[in-house]
Amino acid sequence: MHSQHIEGIVRSFGYLLNPQSRARDGASACTIADHPFERSEVLEKWQNGPQDTYADKPRSVAFLAAYAMIFGDGIDPDGVSTDDGRWFRPDHSVIRAFIRSGDLTLDVDATPMLTLADAAYGRIAAALSTLRREI
Repeated sequence: MHSQHIEGIVRSFGYLLNPQSRARDGASACTIADHPFERSEVLEKWQNGPQDTYADKPRSVAFLAAYAMIFGDGIDPDGVSTDDGRWFRPDHSVIRAFIRSGDLTLDVDATPMLTLADAAYGRIAAALSTLRREI
């Protein structure tokens, strides 16, 4: 896991993805708090929430790519700590969509609990390849 100053996360992640996220549903692409997130609450939302987004949507793939850059190979439900003592966690709906699609693998006995499967890297590579052709 990467430890970054909160302003760096907001700049690199929020500026790119929050406009898309807020236009869709008024919600932010991530949550930032002053303490670690409650594991059981996050796990419940990751596993059992509604199917309100899909893994093949451009917004979801953009989030997945950003999460891979921020979290590295895996994500724990308590989030990632930043240098200023705050905590950052990804959007529940997007994580849930990628668990259901098999792009993310959830193992509650592992550290980190959530890891990127080969399918996730393939999905990110395909999206970047398409973007490169469009530019």
